[in-house]
Amino acid sequence: MKHIIPILIILLLLSSGFVGVSNTAEELMVDTEEMKQSTVSVSGGGLMNSSWPMFGHDIKHTGRSPYGASGNTGKEKWRFWMEGLSHSSSAIDENGTIYIGSSSNDDKCLYAIYSNGTEKWRFRTDDWVMSSPALGADGTVYVGSNDGGFYAIYSNGTQRWRFSAGGSADWVKSSPTIGEDGTIYFGVVGPGWDKGRLYALNPNGTKKWHYDTESWIYSSPALDDNGIVYIGSNDYNMYAIYPNSTLKWKYKTGGEIGSEPAIGDDGTIYFGSTDGYLYALNSNGTLKWRYYTGYIGGSSPAIAEDGTLYVGTNNGKIFSIDYYGNENWYFDTDDSVTASPAIDKNGIIYVGSLDGTLYALGQDGTLRWKFVTGGNIKSSPAIDEEGSIYFAADFTSQPDFYSYLYAIEIIENEPPNKPSYRW
Repeated sequence: MKHIIPILIILLLLSSGFVGVSNTAEELMVDTEEMKQSTVSVSGGGLMNSSWPMFGHDIKHTGRSPYGASGNTGKEKWRFWMEGLSHSSSAIDENGTIYIGSSSNDDKCLYAIYSNGTEKWRFRTDDWVMSSPALGADGTVYVGSNDGGFYAIYSNGTQRWRFSAGGSADWVKSSPTIGEDGTIYFGVVGPGWDKGRLYALNPNGTKKWHYDTESWIYSSPALDDNGIVYIGSNDYNMYAIYPNSTLKWKYKTGGEIGSEPAIGDDGTIYFGSTDGYLYALNSNGTLKWRYYTGYIGGSSPAIAEDGTLYVGTNNGKIFSIDYYGNENWYFDTDDSVTASPAIDKNGIIYVGSLDGTLYALGQDGTLRWKFVTGGNIKSSPAIDEEGSIYFAADFTSQPDFYSYLYAIEIIENEPPNKPSYRW
């Protein structure tokens, strides 16, 4: 009798609808998988702890790596061919896998490439992938596409979720940033052709909030220690947005801001504008200083440990500006520098130019070595734990459009062998 009563209670609960049962084993599997994904999603976890998990290395976009290799020249380890052009920059995960986007009518993919240069997988979207990927702590890869979608992709290359940021005219060229609580931030060209929008998404792909600007957003957001979001817009303004989506301040420049902001250790916000100035703003939105370098398009400043800034300009120069806004030096290349620099632990500055060359510069502005590709370098370098450098170069000779992802290792340049003589 004592065993019958619990059974009757369970049957009563089932019949009254308090306990749900999946009708089939297949539904049970789906429910279990959805539950597992939901549990992972709400956990957040922020940015992956890897050598280069996102554009600019970190959420402040310092472009500064804790890794580097001794040596005085760069040597190609391998190159990986992509059918499209690459405006995207690389991210590197805990296992050394490299992620990068590709852009052409035939190649609209995010690639995952093993550290030996072989393809792991490719994920196809419906338009160009100009956004640079960011890696979550749980291994999720986040990236935008010009198809108006923002994607979360499992580390095995399958789609986790897709957020529709707008229609086909609403491009996601901005590279995402991941907050410590797992919130994902990115900008959009749209909605429509006359606005820009900053999105904040929950880790499960639902919208947390958005903030609209008066023109397109190509820039990528950076976060300070308090979670304030900074992003530039083509409406000439740099915006500071509280984590609750309200405006803290905006600062108007004399040109479009496609340059990503970089945040110094003291909270100073640095960015370039097409009006030709590199700006330094205090955390309250007031001007600290500005320095005229010439037109700054897509290059974002990198910040060395001593506060020195390095940034490229469309007139082909790479500038070094000190913490107080004074010029240390500039280095001339043979074409526009739209890529952002990267700095290794030894203080070596790496940056590519549209002249097809990756430059390695010393802190005094002298050329240590260069690597010539023959293509246009719009991709910013990423640095792995061994100090190797990863970047892409575009080749646009008609009728072919393609790119290579290059892996460059730093080595000691050995002197040539002594000649042997035959008498």
